[in-house]
This record gives sequence, C-alpha cells and structure tokens, in this order.
Amino acid sequence: MRDKMIEITIGDKQYALVPLCIFHDIPDELYNSRYTVIEKNFGLRDRFNTFNLFEIVDPKKTMLAKIKYGI
Repeated sequence: MRDKMIEITIGDKQYALVPLCIFHDIPDELYNSRYTVIEKNFGLRDRFNTFNLFEIVDPKKTMLAKIKYGI
C-alpha cells in the first residue's frame, strides 16, 4: 500500500495522497519547481509538500502518473 496512490473525493474536489518521493526522477526545471512540472504533466496540484497531497485537476493526465509510476 505504501507505493500506491489513494484517491479521495471531498465535496466536488478530487485529491490524491501520493507516497513521498514517488516523482524522484523529475528534476526541478530552470524556472519551474518539480511541483509545477508534476501539475503540467500529470494534472496533480501539490496542496501540502510534507505529505504530498495533490488535488486532481486533470483526471486524464493523472492516469499517466498511474501508468508511469505504477501507483
């Protein structure tokens, strides 16, 4: 369970609890943080860095993260 993403719906918003360091292979870009890159590529907006709580802003792109990282 520690390598799987947990999806939660609260009201009309979707969230994903993602294991720490799952996106370890994504470096910070020159003008963007890793979290900006994750949102752009996988539709996950970081809501709290310590726990890696992401709001699912694009469910279709989030499927890419599920496939690529096996979460």
